[in-house]
Amino acid sequence: MVIADAQGLIGLLDLVPKSDQKPLFDNVTRCFESGRLRFPQEVIEELHIIARNDFISGWGTGLGATRDAYTADIAYLRPLMALVACLGFSEGFEALDNKDPAIIHVGRLAFELQDRKVPFCILSTDSGTNPLVPTMEQLCDEAGWAMEGPAKCAELLSLLEF
Repeated sequence: MVIADAQGLIGLLDLVPKSDQKPLFDNVTRCFESGRLRFPQEVIEELHIIARNDFISGWGTGLGATRDAYTADIAYLRPLMALVACLGFSEGFEALDNKDPAIIHVGRLAFELQDRKVPFCILSTDSGTNPLVPTMEQLCDEAGWAMEGPAKCAELLSLLEF
């Protein structure tokens, strides 16, 4: 199973020419609907902000109610915030709009799947360091979660077979 963040989904677009984006995301949709690819609603909301004029923003809106199935239990916020504190970010996550950023919801989902002993990797390109908030790479490294880039996840999910 693959859990995606917004940057990871956007990264999939770079794997194909613009003319192949729709067939690629038809496959992404099938994987999402089957549960092989998961991400919470907040990832779609983030796509509306960071990719608002791109194909992917409209695609996310079309997923409908299926998105709600991948919202993690709020109980997984506590271990996530403990992990963030271990990384030295005692203030947690900061957002200009006072809403929790999508990384929190992706992290909660990862903790829930880990707790249920479901094997997964995280699709993301959010790497390196940031002085204000942890990156997905830092969370994955600290938690022991596998993080893969778009090309590897496309291979795992057979996304480029169209």
